[in-house]
Order: sequence, then C-alpha cells, then structure tokens
Amino acid sequence: MVSGADVFNYGTLWWITGNNANILIEVKTYSASKEFVLLEPMPFTIEVGDTHIVYYGCDRTFTQCKAYNNSINFRGFPTIPGIDEMMDYPGVKQQ
Repeated sequence: MVSGADVFNYGTLWWITGNNANILIEVKTYSASKEFVLLEPMPFTIEVGDTHIVYYGCDRTFTQCKAYNNSINFRGFPTIPGIDEMMDYPGVKQQ
C-alpha cells in the first residue's frame, strides 16, 4: 500500500457534485495537512459539501513504480549507469 503526504502528487481530482461536477483536474501537490494544490484554477468556486474522488499520482520515477508494484510497466532503464560511468575506461585515472 502506498501512503504518505505526497501520495496524490501528479494525481487527478474528479468532482462529483457542485458547480464543478464532472470536471477532472490535475493535482500538483498534496500536503500532510490534507491540502491540494491544483495545476490550474477551478472554473467555479468550490463550496462546502462539494464531493470529489481523487486518484493516486505518479512522478514517473522507478521508485514510485516499485511502490505501486508496477515496475514491469516502467518503460525506462533504471539500471543503466550514468554517462560518466559509461564513458569511463578501466585503469584510466579521472582528473
């Protein structure tokens, strides 16, 4: 199970009721104090009683994919060394 203050970062918030009903909006950040910062402003004012569903986000890192048990779909190369290591020759001293 994934948990933490940033679990909804880069997620999606879907409004169910209120003036913003049926609007999907991207979450920029989610804090430990349970506050969402949205990527764009809402078209209508959010009012008390408006309900929503929020979906987990993904920062597109291998660590995040492992946390969701989804590393097979990462589509990246987390085990390839950086360019400095790839260009290094055995026995040659770097200055």
